[in-house]
Amino acid sequence: MYRTITFALCLIGANAHAAPPAAYREVAGAVGLQPSLLYAVARTESARAHYPHPWPWTANIRGQGYYYPSRQALYQALRRELARGNDRFDVGLMQINWHANAHWFASLWEATDPRKNLAAGARHLQTLSRRYGLDRAIALYHVGSMTTAERRRRGQQYRVRVQRNLDGGRR
Repeated sequence: MYRTITFALCLIGANAHAAPPAAYREVAGAVGLQPSLLYAVARTESARAHYPHPWPWTANIRGQGYYYPSRQALYQALRRELARGNDRFDVGLMQINWHANAHWFASLWEATDPRKNLAAGARHLQTLSRRYGLDRAIALYHVGSMTTAERRRRGQQYRVRVQRNLDGGRR
């Protein structure tokens, strides 16, 4: 437990304008992404309104963001959703959509591990980038597909938010 908490603190402990924390540099380097891009996506996905760093125990359930105090609390909330028959939620630092991307993890518990969530998000973004190019990959990371005008609009808005975070700005 202490190892997870220590790692989580390493993930969220950087100054919003400084170089990304070591974990982001390591994971990004392993898949060939820029660490600052990975950190900007994580900030866009899981930073709180008045806290500019990614929060590892974040979920989006039915369009509502939740910030849990611990990995266990996040896991329990997501287990309750699954028990209700809902697998359409986003989990962790990188807000991995469980319905579409559970295959990146061995289990839901693994998805709540900050390092594994970060690594899965990085692999997913890199896969999209290789297939569609980086600009479109960033949009697709958030919207899943760009088959409608609404999805394209949301994808563009998301790219702007990621760019703002790359530039060191707030969400």
